[in-house]
Amino acid sequence: DVLGALHGAYAVLHTDTGPQGTKVSAHRLREVVVKMLVQRFPEAPAPVFSVRTVSCPEHGESVEALIEHLESEGADAVSSAA
Repeated sequence: DVLGALHGAYAVLHTDTGPQGTKVSAHRLREVVVKMLVQRFPEAPAPVFSVRTVSCPEHGESVEALIEHLESEGADAVSSAA
């Protein structure tokens, strides 16, 4: 797995993980980050997470094609507030 930055946001790349597993991972990450923020900054407003997923080869076979699909409205999106 790889963590990086993509256009001012974070990108997590999972290898050998399907779309459903990626969504599960995103929800787990959200839970951990929210818990950390609430403990550290209890007065802060709840963060909002926006998660988009793409899969190879369903959405493209190159990095460029996957990023293009990710940036389009075609990506699977999940948004939630804490």
